[in-house]
Amino acid sequence: VEYGLAAVLVRPSDVDLALRITSGASVRVVSVAGFPHGSSGTATKLYEGRDLLRRGVKEVCLVANVGKLLSRQFQYVETEILQMSESCHEAGGLLHVVFENAYLARDLKIILSKILKRTETDFAVTSTCFAPTGYSLADVQLMKRVLGDKVRIKASGGVRTIDHALEAYNAGCDRLGCTFTVTILEDWKKHLAARA
Repeated sequence: VEYGLAAVLVRPSDVDLALRITSGASVRVVSVAGFPHGSSGTATKLYEGRDLLRRGVKEVCLVANVGKLLSRQFQYVETEILQMSESCHEAGGLLHVVFENAYLARDLKIILSKILKRTETDFAVTSTCFAPTGYSLADVQLMKRVLGDKVRIKASGGVRTIDHALEAYNAGCDRLGCTFTVTILEDWKKHLAARA
C-alpha cells in the first residue's frame, strides 16, 4: 500500500488478513492454486480458485501441471487451464499461470505459451520460486515472442535488484514477482534522483 504496488501475492490462509490491510487501496490481492508443483487434481485446483475469488481475491495464480507437461498430456493441461480461466473471468478476476520454466524444455515453453493464448489467460509467470532457478532473460524473450500482446508476462524468481527489474521490464514483462520489493523501489528512487 505504501509503495502503490499493483498487487500483493499471499498464501491462501493469509487472504483475509491481506484484504483487510489493503482495504480501500488500489493494491490487488493475489493468491495461489495448485502450489507449489501444480500436481493437485483439476477439481481441487478449481475449488481453490473459486474459494479465493469468493473470499475477495481478484487474481488467481495457478501452477501448470509440470508432470502432465513433461508427459506431453497437453489436452489435460489445456482443459485444466481453460476451466480455471473461465472460472476467474466469470467472477471478474484475472488468471495467472505459472510455467516453472526450470523444468521445461524450449518446445514445452512454446506449447504452454500457445495454450495460454487459446485459454485467454491474463498473465504468464516464469516461476514459483520453488524451482532451482527463477526467471531468465532468454525465457522472457521466448515467451514474449510467442505470447505477443495477447498474454501479459510476469518475471518471478530471482528479481532481486533494480538491474534485474529493468532487464525484465525491457524484455517485455508487465509485472515483476519480487521478495526484494522495497530494496528495488528504494534503488529506483535513487536512480530517478540521479537523472534529475
